[in-house]
Amino acid sequence: QAVFAAEHFGNTTTAANRSVQYDIVSATGLDPDNYVSGGFCAWHDYTGDPTLDGGGAVSTPWGTPVAFTNMPYVPDAGKACGANYVNHSPSGNLDGVSIVGGHEWAETLTDQFPPGGWIDSTGLETGDKCAWIPPGSGQGASADITLTTGTFAVQSTWANDFANGAGGCEISHPIDSTVTRISPSSGPTSGGTVVTITGSNLLGATAVDFGSNAATSVTCSATSCSATSPPRSAGAVDVTVKTPEGTSAISAADRFDFAAAPVVSTTSPDRGPTSGGTLVTITGKYLTGATAVHFGTKLAKIDKRVSSTEIKATAPKGSGTVYVTVTTAGGTSAKVSADRFSYVARPVVSKLSRNRGPTSGGTLVTITGKNLTGATAVHFGAKLAKIDKRVSSTEIEVTAPKGSGTVYVKVTTAGGTSAKVSAARFSYV
Repeated sequence: QAVFAAEHFGNTTTAANRSVQYDIVSATGLDPDNYVSGGFCAWHDYTGDPTLDGGGAVSTPWGTPVAFTNMPYVPDAGKACGANYVNHSPSGNLDGVSIVGGHEWAETLTDQFPPGGWIDSTGLETGDKCAWIPPGSGQGASADITLTTGTFAVQSTWANDFANGAGGCEISHPIDSTVTRISPSSGPTSGGTVVTITGSNLLGATAVDFGSNAATSVTCSATSCSATSPPRSAGAVDVTVKTPEGTSAISAADRFDFAAAPVVSTTSPDRGPTSGGTLVTITGKYLTGATAVHFGTKLAKIDKRVSSTEIKATAPKGSGTVYVTVTTAGGTSAKVSADRFSYVARPVVSKLSRNRGPTSGGTLVTITGKNLTGATAVHFGAKLAKIDKRVSSTEIEVTAPKGSGTVYVKVTTAGGTSAKVSAARFSYV
């Protein structure tokens, strides 16, 4: 009959029957398996049981068994199977139906295919351990519960986690909400981060807390919540979800880090060519987890996140003087004088006051051009010259080194090295 029932409801796969029990109900006046005189009221089993009456296991077209309860018309057994156990006649006549039916259903949940499910050390299942506790007798006593379809007498069932793990019988049990993931898992101390909280039993949440601070804009389904983080001081906290059943337990999976805003205190070097490519070391604090570095409005390449106080980044192309800002989960660093980076145009040499001199060197040469401020080196060919005086952005005085042949005079600044042009040629004679 259980196999016929499964086919009737279209449950013809293993998955479709995984959480299903079929009640095989007998009519009044029948005594299946002599239950009245046998001292039992109902029993659950599965079609794969080789000890089933009438020939052993019953195969299914889909190859896996189904669970069922053989449910006689227990009012025929009277008080022996629960009649008037909680309520008085006439409504109490059916107490046994809901008590016994619930007993078998609870055991099927934990022992769908006996004997492979939960039993205690004495062989009792979850319903057996709490069967027939008289009404009003204390914890786990049988009682009425009210559902949308009416009020029914039920027995309690065993809960391992009752009384802090001691175990006990309960009519109802809190459905604990759990948090298994937070995304994103960090945000600024100013709050405002929209966070997705993934977990279970979250529907009907009354609050989401970040530590001791309540989130805003909370909406929840059974498996996820969306909430906006509140402002609070820097540090990691547990994100908990409150429902009418209680508050989710804290775990490593629910941690959210309120990150302080990054601070930039130095950039070294603080200047480079307009063509970009300068490797800049940025120092400060709260730089961990940097997601972006900008030179003005332009995104730089982050070469290395060294520590919470240091980042190395390559300057993009640019011009003028800009602020270098770092972005982390804590926000974007403020624009301060210490984070300014100047783009320097490439130097240009347009004239040499003397374009020839002895191979022994020593010739004093005035170099004119533009963008010569901050010259760090002057070369005559491959030879380094002595810079005597940095006169202005358009003039430098240098002493030619020893050399031979005709060479190009090149000036190096933060903006790069001047091009080799005919006006920059110097001949050793």
